Amino acid sequence: IYLTENFIPTHNSLLLLKSALDIRKYNPLYKAKTPGMKPCVLYITMENSFTETIERLWNLIFEDPITNFSPEEASEKLIKELGNDKDNTDEDSPSIEVVIKYFPYREISTDDLFVLIQDLRDENLEVSALILDYIMRIRPSVSMPDNALVELDRITNELKALAVMKDIPVITAHQMNRTAASIVDQAARNNKGDATKLVGREHVSSSFNVIMNADFAAVLNIEYKPGTDDRYMVIN
Repeated sequence: IYLTENFIPTHNSLLLLKSALDIRKYNPLYKAKTPGMKPCVLYITMENSFTETIERLWNLIFEDPITNFSPEEASEKLIKELGNDKDNTDEDSPSIEVVIKYFPYREISTDDLFVLIQDLRDENLEVSALILDYIMRIRPSVSMPDNALVELDRITNELKALAVMKDIPVITAHQMNRTAASIVDQAARNNKGDATKLVGREHVSSSFNVIMNADFAAVLNIEYKPGTDDRYMVIN
């Protein structure tokens, strides 16, 4: 991975992956709605390969490089961290598992998500949250490849319908265009309070479809601590 001048690096995948870990970490006493079932977070990646996702996951959890461990040792550590260790009887361990599924670009549609959720139920896993990386890489139930905005509107509405029907949060991401990002950066440099209010509809590109259909939407932006080189994440 490299950065070059005057290009905006996106961080959708990393934030979505961390969301999966945080749901597990900060809900240690969560119980499945169906008695006897194990709750899980279903993380679906179509942006990065399974191997890339595992490497990013490792870097979020551990300080030592994954290359310091054999594949067997690394697998054992990750399985325990994600809650997939069936032999773990530690009562203080979080109760939610993290299940990662990889599909190539547009290989699955929103309809397939219902099948994936049911397949996990057959394995005694109840999906308590669905994280999709990312929204433009899945197909709607009826594709319109010549009209990306109509497709995105359908995808967001179908994901919202799934959230309501299954009573689970569906978490995904979509990037703004460069003009919008520049406006947010400029507002941050000028110490403006709510930078997102300055970003007009015409500057968020197709993200507007997501904002309109979402129950909760936030703009995430990297900012510098004034007078320093320290960077931190801001959620507006």
